[in-house]
Amino acid sequence: MDATETTIYHSVIIACILIGCIFLLFFLAVIRQQREILSLRREHAVAEIKGVERDRARIAGDLHDDLGPLLSSLKMRVSSFDLQNEADAEELARVKRLFDAAIQRIREISFNLVPNTLIKKGLVKGLREYVGLLTAESNIDFTVKANSVIVTDEVITVNIYRLLQETVYNAVKHSQATKIEVELTINHHTNVLECKVTDDGVGFDYKKQLTENRGIGLRSLNNRALVSGGRMVVKSSPGKGTTTTFIIPV
Repeated sequence: MDATETTIYHSVIIACILIGCIFLLFFLAVIRQQREILSLRREHAVAEIKGVERDRARIAGDLHDDLGPLLSSLKMRVSSFDLQNEADAEELARVKRLFDAAIQRIREISFNLVPNTLIKKGLVKGLREYVGLLTAESNIDFTVKANSVIVTDEVITVNIYRLLQETVYNAVKHSQATKIEVELTINHHTNVLECKVTDDGVGFDYKKQLTENRGIGLRSLNNRALVSGGRMVVKSSPGKGTTTTFIIPV
């Protein structure tokens, strides 16, 4: 190889290296931009979730502190009536039962908006209180298991609770299950929380639900899991029940 060929050879090698470096820098820039966009989206989603939870807390406070006592006061006043007419007395009893039902419903709505147990005593007890309410309203056998005390940031705790709350509610509403189990397992070495909801219901075709426009709730759950930096895994098939798992870093 003469001097001219050597010069050309070296020039080609240098050009290839430069082009490779340019492509590498471009690729890294694209990855960095995507990460920044994803980070901004997560920050926006977290801010939105915080805003929603603040609104829920305000509404729950209004219901619990204002409307609840007002209805209780009205019930006391109605209860003080001394009616001699039997028909009027029966109507009064019905009105009192309606007041009791309204007060109970306000308590339930307030709990669903912001469960005090969740904030004060943590995720596991909050979930047990929630499934306790569902047990009273259905014939389903509920179980909540946890391998240890789950301690996380309040925002993450509320977000995980909402994920499990909606998943359990969907199972109650659609699965025709007789048993629903919620299991929380935290790996203290990797700081990853695995939240699993399993039912023995009719199951469904997960991929079909997503491809058709009936999987909006599933996509919403998946997006909420992504906001927490985690992911959702669904295993289900017709007649074989459903297991929904959320893997969330804590």
